[in-house]
Amino acid sequence: MKYLILLLSLFVTNIFAITVTTFDHDGDGVVSGSGADAHVFESSPNTTGNGAMKVRTQNSLSHLEVGFMRFDLSSVDANTITNAKLGIYDFRFDESPVNGRNFEVYGVTNQSLDNWSETGITWNNAPGITDDGTPFNNIDVNGDALLLGSFTYSGSGNDGFSSEISLAGLTSFIQNDNNNQVTLILTRIDDGADTLHHLGSKELSTLSRLDSSPVLLGSLAPQLILDGAEFSDPVVPEPSSCLLMALALAFSLRRRK
Repeated sequence: MKYLILLLSLFVTNIFAITVTTFDHDGDGVVSGSGADAHVFESSPNTTGNGAMKVRTQNSLSHLEVGFMRFDLSSVDANTITNAKLGIYDFRFDESPVNGRNFEVYGVTNQSLDNWSETGITWNNAPGITDDGTPFNNIDVNGDALLLGSFTYSGSGNDGFSSEISLAGLTSFIQNDNNNQVTLILTRIDDGADTLHHLGSKELSTLSRLDSSPVLLGSLAPQLILDGAEFSDPVVPEPSSCLLMALALAFSLRRRK
């Protein structure tokens, strides 16, 4: 019975929300789509931080790193989305957690800039950024970046995952997209605190910096939780799958009599 309940709960969850990550664009847990994550450095403006293990955001008086995330939405009908939330993972949750730190999220509005490369993005060529000539004072966003909202990070329990980050402008930003890709910029806004935050990327393969226990590749990648969303090309279950579900339900009901 408990397995049937689990199956039905997963079925219901997928009806009311779709989770898209930088690793997986259609929710099946297999790498797919054009998702990407990376970070750039103001102190090394021509250096590429390709997110090999983490997206990093840091804001201090001597250093500034900004995270970039691209989500592939080609599998989702954006018109069906009723609410969108951001999910991120704190790679150092058991060492130096980011709880209580404040962040801002921007969306890149110039959709021609969405095709940045994980291995080629730098501070000097990153979308939505134009250096203002004053080092480390702010993120230096330009007219191609729209502030979607801010949040104070709070992990879920002790597992480092926060998947209920609501941003006032995120849902409409996604709904107005017409190239099936959205780029988000993540920066910290607590000046002067020289703390490096390691956030999960699609390449992350271990639980944390202190705990090298392996995790499923892509399972800790940045995510968008899209409430009410429907797939643009819905997958119809095979007849055999429907039969198995019907038999399981019938068996369960019979046992309850």
